[in-house]
Amino acid sequence: MATGPVCFSERIRSTPIPPHFRIAQGVEKYRGDAKPQTWLDDYRIAVQIGGGGDEIAMMHLPLMLEGSARTWLNQLLPNSIWVWEDLVRVFVKNFEGTYKRPEGLTELQLCTQGNTEPTREYIQRWITLHNSVEGVSEFQAIHAFKQGVKYKELSLKLARSPDVTSLGRLMEIANKYANGEEEIRQKSQQYRSGGNNSASNPKQKNGGGSGKRKAEGAPTDAELVAAVNAAGIHGRTQPRKE
Repeated sequence: MATGPVCFSERIRSTPIPPHFRIAQGVEKYRGDAKPQTWLDDYRIAVQIGGGGDEIAMMHLPLMLEGSARTWLNQLLPNSIWVWEDLVRVFVKNFEGTYKRPEGLTELQLCTQGNTEPTREYIQRWITLHNSVEGVSEFQAIHAFKQGVKYKELSLKLARSPDVTSLGRLMEIANKYANGEEEIRQKSQQYRSGGNNSASNPKQKNGGGSGKRKAEGAPTDAELVAAVNAAGIHGRTQPRKE
């Protein structure tokens, strides 16, 4: 007995479902917001893993569509789909213009570090965006990251490192700088704590020694360079002139 949307041929609608068929998990229902070709490829593989062929994939398709996508399938002309390729053609043609496009080079170039944003947080934010973009070469990605960095010492280091020709090397340097920056931030917190106890410290109370410097808790460029070098980045750098 033929069942299912009439857009499929009677042969497809009469295909018996294997008794132990179970579609593999991991494919979400289609709502029209994902790239149609990619979704169909993933769905087809999930059906094959579950023990079904193309006919079973088409028979099961209505259960994997939601909202306007399900309505679209029900409105197709009767007997207009005979093989998997027929489905792919009409499916991609209909949803190619509606799905949400991935980010591209422009969005990656606009991802810049905030004035007070820690380098570690910027790296994580940038990587998340980079993993979602399409059509961006490795060279373009490296250039976009360099332009987005706001901390002077890291920016100078990247500009003066001719070996930064891969994203792996770029992230290696950036993460080492982030390690050094976090170390300085921890020391700054200790400085502030020490400043609060200045009443019990004669030197800090009288403003002598480095009491004032520690109470302020602001790391100098020299400290940043030292921390970065200690983290494993070698080579002499100078603060960028504003």
